[in-house]
Amino acid sequence: MTVNGQCGCIPGYFSKFLLPGEVKTLSSFFPSGNSASGFCFFMAENSRLIIDKNFTFSSCNFWQQTNSQIEIKDNITATFADGSLVEDCSGVGSGGIMVGTNSKLNGPGLAIQGNGTMERAIWATTNSQVNLSNPGSQTYISNIVNFGVDCSDCAQIRATDILIFQANVPIIILGRPNIHVDNCSFTGIQGGIIANYAAISTTSPHLYIANSYFYVGNNSGPFTGNGAIYLRYFGGGIGGAMGFSPSAITGPPVIDNCKAYLYNIATGYNLVFLDGVTLNNNEANLQGSISSSDIRLFAIGDCPNTTITGNIANGTSGTYSYASTGLSLSNSPNCLIANNTLREVSYGVRITDNCSTPNGFTGNQFNGNQQVGLTLEPYSTLGDQKCMTNKWNGTFSFLGAQNLSSVNGNQFFVKGTTPPNMPTTNLLNWFIDDPLCPEFGGGDEGELRGSEGVEVAQDVDTGINIHPNPASSIFEVSLPKNNNSDCLVELTDLAGKLVLSAKVSSGVERMGINVDALSSGIYLVRISNDKIKH
Repeated sequence: MTVNGQCGCIPGYFSKFLLPGEVKTLSSFFPSGNSASGFCFFMAENSRLIIDKNFTFSSCNFWQQTNSQIEIKDNITATFADGSLVEDCSGVGSGGIMVGTNSKLNGPGLAIQGNGTMERAIWATTNSQVNLSNPGSQTYISNIVNFGVDCSDCAQIRATDILIFQANVPIIILGRPNIHVDNCSFTGIQGGIIANYAAISTTSPHLYIANSYFYVGNNSGPFTGNGAIYLRYFGGGIGGAMGFSPSAITGPPVIDNCKAYLYNIATGYNLVFLDGVTLNNNEANLQGSISSSDIRLFAIGDCPNTTITGNIANGTSGTYSYASTGLSLSNSPNCLIANNTLREVSYGVRITDNCSTPNGFTGNQFNGNQQVGLTLEPYSTLGDQKCMTNKWNGTFSFLGAQNLSSVNGNQFFVKGTTPPNMPTTNLLNWFIDDPLCPEFGGGDEGELRGSEGVEVAQDVDTGINIHPNPASSIFEVSLPKNNNSDCLVELTDLAGKLVLSAKVSSGVERMGINVDALSSGIYLVRISNDKIKH
């Protein structure tokens, strides 16, 4: 609130003043009692208001001049409620609120207005807690130069129904706090929530970020930023550097039903070196022109046991975004990727470097204009997914999917667009339409497994026929009509090991062989009796 264009106390408020450079305790203003309502504090340059006892401010205003600051003393709980306001009136920069060791800041109805000069609104120090909510009076932090909430080894950040906007980074964390964010809206230049989980404690913190909006980046400025949500175990490093294992987060660890709008920024949701996180029903949306050549809407690295379900990655409408990826997964074994939608991106999903999805790669949709829907890169596997029920509805300028992995050869076939100049013999590294898979618009002969299920080598000149080949569940052996002796059918793997045998009785011309129990791969079939050796 201003008087004649200047910050100051208005009539009707009880005024308290701190002189330049003065340090005063709250007890000096209020020797008795633990609450105050309707007070106005004018804090001159370099002054400090020390909250030295548990106290509740209701509808109080704090006008801060250059370098002035509210400091909550160690082991104290301070509550700012009912529209209490902290505002930077300096034109240069004030200090906002500092939360001391083991202290707690409650803000049910706290507003902090930085006016473009306050460096950080709230600084939460060792083992402190910050709880911001909106019980009826608007709770917000706005127009901050750097950080809305700066957690330096704090214990907890809890934000419900609040706004943090026009900040470089709304929430930044170094430590291992519990994070609970629900139904909030954040606007930031460098990011939304940036958390570096430090290896300074053995605790496994709680993580829950849900139902919130993130507007991140600066379309008129240079390309920069860490993402709408960036979570990283700082003690680990990529690929297990320094001997650490990915950090476990308890709670359960969930990022759910959030929406990110990205303006000239690299990443929507960025998780690094964390164990067992769930991303569910989130959206990442590219906005406007993008100048980067490496955009990842969902980027998961060194995160084993991650569940990624029901998310939507939207590139630039009308044409795929240059070098953008909807979902990037690297060094992350034992993951589940299901029911996600990838739209208008150059690469829908890229799976690289020792990833695996034994828990499922199913129900994903690849829509809009894309170069490649799915890329499986070296040393990664998708497991036994059968037809996987994925939908390939996009227009692919290159391929629906490609397999560059050196593990287990070609693992599965998916529907895509095959360039006319692609050699039809080059099938070990590329994926093509499969006529046997109903989910991909093929026939009704059954589902495929692994590298087209079970494939057998056969001699086409003997009059004996084996079909379908490859087979997923049952293949049929057709024998010559003049066969009048019992036959033995044997399947061996490429190492010569017998894996299955069956007897075909004399006079039987056709017999089904069940291979459902076999692993995917190529097998040799030997058919023999006293007249036939095949």
